[in-house]
Amino acid sequence: MRRRPNPGPCSDSHQGTAPALSDRILNRLWKAGNLEPDIHLRSDYRQAFICVSLASRGVAEPFVESSYRLYGTHPDQVWPKIMATRRAKLGDEFSDWYDSAGNLRPDIPKKTSLPVTPHPDEQVPARLAAVLMFPKKDAA
Repeated sequence: MRRRPNPGPCSDSHQGTAPALSDRILNRLWKAGNLEPDIHLRSDYRQAFICVSLASRGVAEPFVESSYRLYGTHPDQVWPKIMATRRAKLGDEFSDWYDSAGNLRPDIPKKTSLPVTPHPDEQVPARLAAVLMFPKKDAA
């Protein structure tokens, strides 16, 4: 059973402020997207921008429409499509990089490049040990 679209507003008193509000939101999303250094978060800002833009024009399902515009698929199929693309690109190496749920595996810890010097009490070099051993005095 299909749901009917929402009826019109009860009063028209807010109709003049709605475009101004959506314009302000769109401006903020545009600025935030341009300042974002992470490309993945930038695409999230872009999708939010498209959602608000479509919603301000009265599109019934702006999130679904924006997903089709950005990714060419329904929102429920975006992640499986991303994983299928990764599998195709990586081939046999996919399991080296991702687990079965699609999570990136943690990096192997790297050896430190700094020299590690032991604590003086733990290990005494042989030459220094000879100097530190004092002869016992004979009790006369």
